[in-house]
Amino acid sequence: MISLGQSGDIPVVGDWNGDGRTKVGIFRNGLWVLDYNGNGQWDGPALDRLISLGHAGDIPVVGDWNGSGTGKVGVFTPGQALFQLDYDGDGTWSAADKLFTWGSPNDTPVVGDWNCSGKAKIGTVNRSQAIWLLDVNGDFVYSGSLVDGGFPWRFSGDIPVTGSW
Repeated sequence: MISLGQSGDIPVVGDWNGDGRTKVGIFRNGLWVLDYNGNGQWDGPALDRLISLGHAGDIPVVGDWNGSGTGKVGVFTPGQALFQLDYDGDGTWSAADKLFTWGSPNDTPVVGDWNCSGKAKIGTVNRSQAIWLLDVNGDFVYSGSLVDGGFPWRFSGDIPVTGSW
C-alpha cells in the first residue's frame, strides 16, 4: 500500500530516478511531491523530491522530454493552452526548460512518443471537436499537418488515452 498526498491531489507516475521502475507522486496546486526512491512513502526532500512548477488549475504532465531515461514534470495551463516543461529534469526553472503554447484554450493535454524516438512529446485534444493535435517531431512548434499530427478521432466528449499499444 502506498500512502502519499491528500484528498484533492492529482496522482502522477514516472520513473523519477531512471532505475526502470515507475514510481508515484502527486501534484497539488503547483507543488509536486515525488516518491523518488520508490518505497511508497514520503521520506522528505533528502530522499524524495519536492518541486514547484505550475499553479492551481494547471494540469500536470509527465514525460521523458529529452530522452535521458527519467520522467520529468510539466504543466498545461488550459485557459492559455500553455505548456511549461522541466525539460532538463533538474526540478528548477532554467533556460534549458520549455515554455510554449500548443493547441487551443481548454484543450486536454496528452503525452506520448509519437514518432518512436525515445522522447516524450506533447499534444492536445479538443474534446468538443474530437481533434487531436500532436507535436510528432518534438520541436514544440506546430509545423503543419504533414509534419505534426492533426486529425479527428471518434466522438466529441471522449476521454483521450495514450500508450504504446
